[in-house]
Amino acid sequence: MKIKINFFAVFVLLVASISCRSLDVNLFPTSYDLQLGAQFNEDINANPKEYPILVGRDDVRQYITNIGNKILSSPDVKTRNEFVWKFEVINDDSTINAFCVPGGYVYVYTGLLKFIDDEATLAGVIAHEIAHAEKRHSTRRIVSQLGIQLGVGYATELLLGKNAAAWQQQVVPLLGNMLASGLVMYNSREDESESDEYSFKYLKSTEYYPGAIKGFFEKMMENNNQSGGIEATVNKLFSTHPPPPDRLDKINKMIKEANCPPPSENNLFKARYTKIKQSLK
Repeated sequence: MKIKINFFAVFVLLVASISCRSLDVNLFPTSYDLQLGAQFNEDINANPKEYPILVGRDDVRQYITNIGNKILSSPDVKTRNEFVWKFEVINDDSTINAFCVPGGYVYVYTGLLKFIDDEATLAGVIAHEIAHAEKRHSTRRIVSQLGIQLGVGYATELLLGKNAAAWQQQVVPLLGNMLASGLVMYNSREDESESDEYSFKYLKSTEYYPGAIKGFFEKMMENNNQSGGIEATVNKLFSTHPPPPDRLDKINKMIKEANCPPPSENNLFKARYTKIKQSLK
């Protein structure tokens, strides 16, 4: 009997033999980001205790969505017509953060909205989260986490001629548990730095100040030594993200290289942001 060798499957097996820490290959098609993101979104909406969606404030959600759509108009966003790109607000004033899940689902906490001072800074943060989805950091991290088990399983399906999609469906429930553990929201320092870079790139073609995310870093640094209040949140963010001074240095370097003029009300939009911010009190 003549055996047919699937050389792609052999390649996957070789890739999977690399240690999980050094594995940086995304075995999933982008359609899988959509499938996984839809499940995460469903789980988030089914868990109002952990993720209380802001209700009765469609104006705030639309405001966030409008900012997101302006960023998505950037020519540097390659998946703007491929991912779903939905924006939601989580009603939690104690959490100064935003996060995304695969496929273009972006969530912004009211704690972040009340913490920052202008619309451009919010746009910088949202652009950062869009970059996480655009660069597929979550599914790339999932491959690294599952490592050899994922690669061997996928390659075995290919070698045996079975339906790889069916195997993926069996893995989805397992990956769904990653939401409960919070793993999907944590990115490597390299991922965070890349998202900062693309936040700048995205905003360059919008009405916003390109380096606006620096406003978030600067305020976090100002409040780092503050007792009570946001201290725990600040320390938690610092433990999983590159230190703001390092990120500020990189943003300032990009601003200088791009010869950006100083920010002003014309590209920070503090006045119109203040109205939204005050309405959340």
